[in-house]
Amino acid sequence: MSNDTAKLHQLKDLLANPSQVTAQAIRDVEELASSMEEDEYKTLAYERLVSVLVAKNDLSRAVATAEVMLYSYEKAAAFREIAAQLLKLGRIQEAVDLLEKARALPRELDINWEMAEALNQTAKALFKIAEYNQAQRLWSDAIALARLGEDSDNSQHSIDASSVLWETAETLTLAGEPVKALGVARAIKSEGKRTHALTALERIANGNEGSWKQ
Repeated sequence: MSNDTAKLHQLKDLLANPSQVTAQAIRDVEELASSMEEDEYKTLAYERLVSVLVAKNDLSRAVATAEVMLYSYEKAAAFREIAAQLLKLGRIQEAVDLLEKARALPRELDINWEMAEALNQTAKALFKIAEYNQAQRLWSDAIALARLGEDSDNSQHSIDASSVLWETAETLTLAGEPVKALGVARAIKSEGKRTHALTALERIANGNEGSWKQ
């Protein structure tokens, strides 16, 4: 067993029960993580620590932990996890600011569709609590990112981006934006996803459910 592997097992034991993790245990985990030699192990350690800190609502420390993560994908995911908790606590602007911070990170890794999906979900939550302007801004960002994702050289990423646009179109319809939703659906590049999206919008207009859980 490598030194990093042993440290990871030790870290898992320290974080086994998040509700009972003490301040000293968190300090011990931070020390273990920073002492790891392999970036992959270090990233995994920080990911787990962020989740525990979020569960304990120690969000400032969670953000600080996410900041030292080395890989853009994992860092963006950590920021989104913290933002979701901020949103639940009603700290809307902090959540949006953190999402904006995460937004630039995935582009280099060609995962625009994942960020678009996260923005769409956050926009839905904002809409439900009557933060309409911010919701609309995030939907616009989600659409723009998903359209970039459709141009990916990775065929699966492109399809996933089209799926996000399909889901976003349904969400916009239910949020009282049928014209915008129709425009989004008609512009989907994947013929199959476009057809599904337009069919779903027609079902919603007729008083039936769409294809995505809203």
